[in-house]
Amino acid sequence: MHKNRIVAAVMCCLSGLSSPLAVGSEIKMATRAVLTRYEHTAFALMKQSYRHYLSLHGRCQESEQETECEQSFTQAKIHYMATKANWDVMQLLEQANSYQLALSPSVYPSLGHALNELGYQVKTDHVSERALLSAIADWSEDHGVPETDRVFLLHWVLIQTDWYALRVD
Repeated sequence: MHKNRIVAAVMCCLSGLSSPLAVGSEIKMATRAVLTRYEHTAFALMKQSYRHYLSLHGRCQESEQETECEQSFTQAKIHYMATKANWDVMQLLEQANSYQLALSPSVYPSLGHALNELGYQVKTDHVSERALLSAIADWSEDHGVPETDRVFLLHWVLIQTDWYALRVD
């Protein structure tokens, strides 16, 4: 599942970079404090998952229980790669000041899954932009992000950060 999220992150970036800027919706600079908080959280999650990955690498090389250790190590590696990809996308958005890139509809199911796990209900059989916007509005209100009429790549990155925070080892 984490491997699919990494692929989705890459696809999301590539498709988002070619999407037109959202019109009529703005993520205001008033959210700078929120973005800074999420940047710190994403970086901390990446560091923590890297430390866990490294510790398992050392333990697994000394372990006689190779199969069990290999599974834990693989999961830790995937988790680290996913949190690193999330951090990298967040940094790219900030450096390019591209907070208004539209999210590709191909990533809607991943966003819907994350929102569901965070307690914001989205029907997952067919994830529509309308359903996502409703759940994102609730999430935004709880996290100090202005409500918008479009689904942005930034929403996906911030919500992924919350989702990864649930999985801290």
